[in-house]
Amino acid sequence: MKYIFKNIQVCLPARQGFTLIEMLVVITIIGIISSFAVVSVNDARIKARDAKRQADIVQTYTALQVYFDKNNQYPKCSCSRSDCWETVLDSTMFNESGKPYITPLPIDPLDKDEYYYEYCSDDGKTFTITYQLEQEDDVKTMSGF
Repeated sequence: MKYIFKNIQVCLPARQGFTLIEMLVVITIIGIISSFAVVSVNDARIKARDAKRQADIVQTYTALQVYFDKNNQYPKCSCSRSDCWETVLDSTMFNESGKPYITPLPIDPLDKDEYYYEYCSDDGKTFTITYQLEQEDDVKTMSGF
């Protein structure tokens, strides 16, 4: 069999870049993947702040126990007051040499009104620390006696 077209070269146009459809598909895929990443990072931040809150409460609880061991009572503050965390704990949590039992006094990582720490001790023999986590709607309470 003879080749009739043996000297003819097929000339296809050279590709210069990507088509619009290819670019749109790639951009859409990148957008979907990045939206998953943003959601995951936000959840991780919330969990990290909640872990910090729980660590703050445990640290404060420990400092209050040390204070009780030295003074035979907890710092007194009426449970009807809402400023006990800042005023009483910040000013009375010092040992005999003037060093604080806890420094600095923990504050909420977001420092918003809806997430808070509260302390109260009416009689100096028991205390209550109240706090709220971001992932949970209910208020948590830790008591000591």
